Amino acid sequence: MKRSLYITLFVGLTFVLSACPSAKKAPLAPSDLSAQAGPGYIELTWKDNSNNETGFVLYRSEGEAELAIFKELDTNITSYRDAEVSADKSYRYGIMAKGEINSARVEGTAVSPDLNTYGDVARYLSGKLIGMDEMFQALPYDMGAGKIEAIALYPDDTEVSLAQGDVSEDGTFSLELPETPDRLTDLAYPEDCELDISNPNAKGIGISNVLVKVADVFVGQVAYMYVDFEAFLQGNVLILYVDSDLTVKGICTEEQSSIASTSFDMKLKKGWNIMLSEQQANMTTGLTEARYVTAEVPEIALWVVIPLTTF
Repeated sequence: MKRSLYITLFVGLTFVLSACPSAKKAPLAPSDLSAQAGPGYIELTWKDNSNNETGFVLYRSEGEAELAIFKELDTNITSYRDAEVSADKSYRYGIMAKGEINSARVEGTAVSPDLNTYGDVARYLSGKLIGMDEMFQALPYDMGAGKIEAIALYPDDTEVSLAQGDVSEDGTFSLELPETPDRLTDLAYPEDCELDISNPNAKGIGISNVLVKVADVFVGQVAYMYVDFEAFLQGNVLILYVDSDLTVKGICTEEQSSIASTSFDMKLKKGWNIMLSEQQANMTTGLTEARYVTAEVPEIALWVVIPLTTF
């Protein structure tokens, strides 16, 4: 009797075990997460310890806030450059390997960008392209994976490619400008303006055009822009290289124009600089005030790609 009971239990146990699916195995957690501050970016690296992850989840927090999902990355990735940062903030990161069961999350210490908002902060550009309808409503990027190219236009109408970068299917891109452009030119200033220019002999060059290329065909033009309807404000983010520190201050008063005045408050440092070109309507006078300033990029700024077929 005891023998019969033993056989029954053994057979039943064997059946249950064979009927269970194989246990799911989580990928090994990444390790050695490091965050190094650079000029206008934070460079992240980590060690990939798994051979069965389906990707990585990158977490980020600002200041004392809790970590939240920031980016989802492909498999076998071991680095990421975060250029969506501000000089007056600190950031903390975490990384996790994805799978049928996710790995544990590895966290790092807080770090801040290396430099202030001027001077080479604009050498490393990254973001996510979007579309936009005629009502300024954002649309998903739908042009496909390809290349993004920054172009400079010189006074003799010569166009020169400054840099190319990759664009992913969802519009995410990165672009690294040259440390020093091969060719610079005299900087042009408006005539008949009272401008205080610290270094009239400074030379430089700006990005005049940014294009998206898919399958070796240019399909879209990119504008780095922002609109504040409540403030009747429209602006564009300009990228400018100068070969020496430079300040430009002053104002130009227009006559017989819809633009009442154009003011300048530019504090440029040697290298690649961010400059904002803004126009704000005065609803009382019906005129527009224009200004050029160096400042941080507004949070509402978007990388908008416009199909070339619309031009």
